[in-house]
Amino acid sequence: MSRKIVFSDDAIETLLSAMSFIENKWGSGVAEKFLEMVYKKVTLASQSPYMFKAFMLSNSTRVGLISKQTSFVYRFDEK
Repeated sequence: MSRKIVFSDDAIETLLSAMSFIENKWGSGVAEKFLEMVYKKVTLASQSPYMFKAFMLSNSTRVGLISKQTSFVYRFDEK
């Protein structure tokens, strides 16, 4: 069962900023591949929320790796 994904306003702003930087530095093709990787990893987290490493002392907050340079932090509940 896949969980609903909700991005915070800060997460959207950060993602758009990263996409803009990547596009300006390496082109739109690389930016699109990055966005596909983000989608893939976030989808994996929604399907298996425990698959990524726990963040600090909270078992419901996790850190997912997108690339060597990029990660995302997510939180989930049992619903």
